[in-house]
Amino acid sequence: MVMTAGALIKLIPQDIFQKLAVETRVDSQVKKLSGEVMFKLILFSMLSPEKLSLRVMESFLQSCRFKSFSKYDILEGKYNSIRDRICSITPLYFEKLFETIFATYNKELREERALSKVGIVPMWH
Repeated sequence: MVMTAGALIKLIPQDIFQKLAVETRVDSQVKKLSGEVMFKLILFSMLSPEKLSLRVMESFLQSCRFKSFSKYDILEGKYNSIRDRICSITPLYFEKLFETIFATYNKELREERALSKVGIVPMWH
């Protein structure tokens, strides 16, 4: 079974993005490329058969396919804006998003003990 980016996003309750954005302040002083948009853009890009690059991500951001997928009508951003946002975005947002989704679906699937997650500690810790 092939899992598409759209199918993965549909598994995530929409309110989680906003709740975690407020909690982690991922979108403070950001006008265009919110944490939610960046998560969806990265996921969409990683699951694409095209070679991943900032220019490819830029073309996805402006494509009708991605706009339909992300549920955002107006998305703009150049590859250097995407690069800057990736460099400056707080990893805590993605960490909390992963933990929330993991806990939700482990519980829903009644597999709390079946799946385990492995943390990677960055070298600078």
